[in-house]
Amino acid sequence: MLYLATSSSPCHQNVDRYYLARIRRLAKKRRLRILKDWTGQYSLVDANVEPPRALVGLEHASLSDIKTAVATPLPPPRPPRKRPPVAHLTDTIEPQPSQANHPAASSFTHLVDLLKGGAS
Repeated sequence: MLYLATSSSPCHQNVDRYYLARIRRLAKKRRLRILKDWTGQYSLVDANVEPPRALVGLEHASLSDIKTAVATPLPPPRPPRKRPPVAHLTDTIEPQPSQANHPAASSFTHLVDLLKGGAS
């Protein structure tokens, strides 16, 4: 007697193409990839890391497990970090004079006035 195996063994599930495409599209939005491995199962691979590797617990997993992981909503993004205000020390520091008190400073300004022609 000749025994013929059916084409749909439990190891190799016949998955609807559009169902798989929809799950892959959801995974692509999260920068993940779904790969079918040699066991007939699927692996969810993170495309952000180099080299790409499967996520823990989702290697050789069923498609329903992969769908559950991809369809689970992500937590909301964290709000931006608020930095405490920086205390400025401008209130305690006296402003520096624009011109230093130097013995030659008065003679230099006098020389500049002579060159400009405004000698008095």
